[in-house]
Amino acid sequence: MTRLDLLLTLPAAVAVFALALPSSHPSAAQAGAALPRVYVHAASTDDARLARELDASVQDVRDALAKKKKDLALVDAADTADDEVEILERTTSIPRVRIGLAPPGAPGPARAVHLRVKLTHGEDTHEFTNRNTAYEMTGGWTTAAEDVAKQIDQWIVLHKGRG
Repeated sequence: MTRLDLLLTLPAAVAVFALALPSSHPSAAQAGAALPRVYVHAASTDDARLARELDASVQDVRDALAKKKKDLALVDAADTADDEVEILERTTSIPRVRIGLAPPGAPGPARAVHLRVKLTHGEDTHEFTNRNTAYEMTGGWTTAAEDVAKQIDQWIVLHKGRG
């Protein structure tokens, strides 16, 4: 066998070998069925202003979790969910030290935002707060929600296959 014959048969052998291997990527239907289902909602409150704020954070967290399509699936009802995320609290604080300048025309001191949520899976509950320092006047609630969603996604991936 010449070198040319060997080179011509090599691609064919690789193709046959590749077809014999099981696919490492499941179809979209298979992947969607196996993904943990997550329901996001706000804690109940009688305060209308607080309810609006918590609902805004529900939407922010849902939007951030929607980007995690490979790891989880969002659902619209608690009874169809494997995991439940409850938006518990939105608070602000004035940090002692702030690096950088406030946006022009920003009234008063910069307020750091803190978003606290609870993830429930069966009897297990875990609370998460944003780790980043996000500021209220610069889209901080969305940034905080993205940070919390990342932590939730990591927890779900770490605990995938749990009962």
